[in-house]
Amino acid sequence: MAQETSTFDCWLEAVEEAARGHGLAASFDVVARRAEQAFGARLRFVTVLGRRRAYLAGHRSQTPSAELLEHVALGRQVEMVVESWGTLSGYTRQRLVAFLKDGLIALEQQP
Repeated sequence: MAQETSTFDCWLEAVEEAARGHGLAASFDVVARRAEQAFGARLRFVTVLGRRRAYLAGHRSQTPSAELLEHVALGRQVEMVVESWGTLSGYTRQRLVAFLKDGLIALEQQP
């Protein structure tokens, strides 16, 4: 667990550095691309428009059956759609979601 946490911390720092200074969609693309490369996780980000969702950034693929997708609310109008968590454990999943929520809040508060 300690090694996994240390590796994930390093990964988060690298992602944060790579995404810094980019807009929302570009930052989410960085997260999704690096999560797939490092952990095999397939993530996409969508904007919530009432009952519909519109692609914003991340993994593009043929959408599997809706039962296979997990929707994680990141903000009022943004969700992360998880096709696969890959090798991410429950603890690192929670940390990734917290990291994304904190980043989204920070981006929304910028003038």
